[in-house]
Amino acid sequence: ELRALDIGLRTRCCDNDCEQTIKLAGEVVGGLHQRPEYNLPLQSVKPDLMAFAQGIWPHAMQVSSINENLFQIFSTNFIRRTWLIETEQGSKIEVVLDKGEVVAQG
Repeated sequence: ELRALDIGLRTRCCDNDCEQTIKLAGEVVGGLHQRPEYNLPLQSVKPDLMAFAQGIWPHAMQVSSINENLFQIFSTNFIRRTWLIETEQGSKIEVVLDKGEVVAQG
């Protein structure tokens, strides 16, 4: 149901801290995608759409019904390493290496 509305939902956990992110349908401006994004802390790995402000949702979206029917499509499990490199000119470059797996359900 979220996909039909061009809405993405992600949960992330690192150690014992979890958060949920909702990405709403947006627009393309000058070839760049702009999507409203909202983050909230979670008490567990199970997302809770009802925790978000009701004003963010598209008109007439049945948030409660969708929330009850959420299921996981895939998961990513990885370790992230990050390096911050500073050039002689003072520019900062962030280098990130993710190593892990993507597991699809079914």
